[in-house]
Amino acid sequence: MNPTEVTFFSDSDKIAGYLFTPEDWKAGDPPRPGILVLAGYSGNTQADCTHMMKRLCSEGWFVFGYDYVGFGKSEGKRNRHRPLEQAQNTYDALTYMQTVPGIDPERLAIYGTSFGCANGIWVTAHDERVKCLVTSVGVTDTKTFSLTVLKSDDQCTVDDLAACAITYVPTDAGNGPDSATSVTRNIGLATSNLNGSTVTWSSNNTTTVSIAGATGSVTRQPTSTDTAVNITATAVRRLVTRTRTFPLTVIRKTNAACVAADLATVGLTYSGVSYLDPSAGPAIAALAAVKANLTPLPATPSNQSTITWAWVRLSGAADGSVSAAGVVTRPTEVNTVGTFTATVTKSTGDGAAVTSTKAFLMTVTFPAGSLAVTITLSDPSAATVTFSGNSATIAKGASWTLSTLFSGADSQKWYLDGAPAGTPTSTAATYVMNSSSMYYGLHNLTLIVLKSGISYSGSIAFTASREGTDIEPLSVLKASSGLYL
Repeated sequence: MNPTEVTFFSDSDKIAGYLFTPEDWKAGDPPRPGILVLAGYSGNTQADCTHMMKRLCSEGWFVFGYDYVGFGKSEGKRNRHRPLEQAQNTYDALTYMQTVPGIDPERLAIYGTSFGCANGIWVTAHDERVKCLVTSVGVTDTKTFSLTVLKSDDQCTVDDLAACAITYVPTDAGNGPDSATSVTRNIGLATSNLNGSTVTWSSNNTTTVSIAGATGSVTRQPTSTDTAVNITATAVRRLVTRTRTFPLTVIRKTNAACVAADLATVGLTYSGVSYLDPSAGPAIAALAAVKANLTPLPATPSNQSTITWAWVRLSGAADGSVSAAGVVTRPTEVNTVGTFTATVTKSTGDGAAVTSTKAFLMTVTFPAGSLAVTITLSDPSAATVTFSGNSATIAKGASWTLSTLFSGADSQKWYLDGAPAGTPTSTAATYVMNSSSMYYGLHNLTLIVLKSGISYSGSIAFTASREGTDIEPLSVLKASSGLYL
């Protein structure tokens, strides 16, 4: 393997050069790296470096060497070492190599031996075309410089974010430890700004996790599935901003907690007043005489529970009731006592299905009429019956006459519109007439007396001017004859 001898100029001096071309390279092949070999103190490349140049070329690289100015076959004042002149020779040799077909001008290296080491170091430090430098048997000296290498702003934000963390509540009474995939309680936000970043936290779902300082307040949702939340740490240093996202899974609210919260809001509105506690005194007083519709509360439970209302009769008339919507049906004759119960159920939350109830005890009253009747016996063969009512609510009637005075009658009965209104006895001065028929309009009152197996009767029509709302006594006053009617 022999070199091709070439020449190039450096500061007007013709410099002798020696180019070794790889044997496997041919014109048209892709360009390859080129290595510039610098001789030592002899200044003559052929004398110092032929063996190394051949060795490097056998590896498939282009290799070029030259004689320093004034040495070997190069022109110039003989045998004079001037490092800056030799550095200029090296700059110009690199320029020549960039013109050689087959050498990649972007991939140039220097191999320097002995004094060539110094020339190679100098040129590499000042010429960016040199991508690699190898020195051999050079004489060097060193000086140590202590430097502080600062991180870039980008690296500062990366390191500060890497140190950020979310902390979870460990095992406590009745609860296991939380984790990123199972959050049930508040979380801690551990922040690092050792590298000078400003770190802030944010949540993409503030309804479930709200951020305040170093704490994430967790509100478990009454949904049928757990809630995915992203907590993001943002680090800012000067003009650089980076983020790190922590995905969390917040476990849905327990069925028991949902039912308890919704049950606390369940109540009734009656006569414009709302009652939440069935045991409170005002509620008992208000619901002791229910005459109008009730409004169940709430219409929509906030924790997605199912709320149903049901009426259960405990005593009294069977026809008194309250519908699930709170519509009251008043009994016709006797009051009805029962419970109006709310049942709250939740099965789609965390844990087993839960049901709880709240019952309101109440009395549904019937719409009773009231009569006060006074009988005056002014004639043995006649009785005058005068009707009067509370606040003149019953129209005054007329008189009727019996042919015989029934002293010492075996029995006497009042009949209102064909139904018995009660049976007074000689020892009763008053009795209560509970009438289901005391509606507005015309009525008929009948007296039947039984004496010695003979029935005697008389009746009178009257007009009721209102529907009574209270239970009032029907007074039967003792007349001068001693007959109780």
